[in-house]
Order: sequence, then C-alpha cells, then structure tokens
Amino acid sequence: MQRLTYAAIGAKLDMREQTVLMWRGRFLADRLAGLQDKPRPGIKKKITQQQVAEVVRRTLEEKPPDATHWSLRSMAAASGISRSSVNTIWRAFNLQPHRSQTFKLSTDPRFVEKVRDIVGLYTLDASYLGHPLCSLFPAGASAYSTRFSGRIRLASAQPG
Repeated sequence: MQRLTYAAIGAKLDMREQTVLMWRGRFLADRLAGLQDKPRPGIKKKITQQQVAEVVRRTLEEKPPDATHWSLRSMAAASGISRSSVNTIWRAFNLQPHRSQTFKLSTDPRFVEKVRDIVGLYTLDASYLGHPLCSLFPAGASAYSTRFSGRIRLASAQPG
C-alpha cells in the first residue's frame, strides 16, 4: 500500500494541499455524506426548471400575438420573469428567435412564372427550347451554377 503526502495527492488531482485536507476531514467526519457539496452562500435561484422549459417551449413553438417573433421584452412579459433571465435561458439553449429558420416565399405576383423560367433554363427542359434565352446556349449544352451570385457557366455536351 502506497502512502502519499497531502501535497502529492493535491499535485495528482491538480488542487492545493489545503483542499485535500478539507475533503479528508469531511470524509472522516461524515463518511460518504461528507463528500456531498454543501449549500453555497448567496441568493437561491428563483427560476424553476418548469419556467425554463416553458420559455424554451414558447420560443420554439409559439409566436407572440402582435409580432413575428419573440423579443426579450415580450417573452419576459409573457412568462413573468426578467429580461435578463430570458436572455440567460436563450443563450444557454442557443435560441435566436430574431433569426428566421423558415423559407419565405416572394410576394412578387410573377414569382412562380420566374421560377419556372429559371429552372427550365437550368435544366434545359425540352419545353423551354423555344424560349428566347435558350438561343444563348450552344446546341447540346447544359447549364449549371456554381454559386448563388447568378452567374451561369456552360458545359458543352459535345467534345471540343
């Protein structure tokens, strides 16, 4: 059986010798129950786990009645907790309700027509061969885009 000094134990556990002595004293006095953390000083948490879960659920599943997304103020008012508490919860769960994660369709009345033209040109669908822009492509060419910048690159289907 190897006997280590308190300093050696502290070095192995990356703690001071006084900390090793404190935990040893707690163990000798109360056995395993002494190894439990004692209550910390200061104000106890006022927000329950149910309130945290409710803020997260509302943020993800509901929208405020008069807005497109929750703000700190609106969520604080709806949940009955402070803005800083809402902010802490949102940061802990990496929630950013002001950033939309849904696809939004254009309100342009010609949107569907424009999408059909673009998709038809990219795929060079046979129904678009009479389209005025198809004359820009050489025979047997296919179009594809490598960026979202709107640039179109041509790849010839014929050698050379």
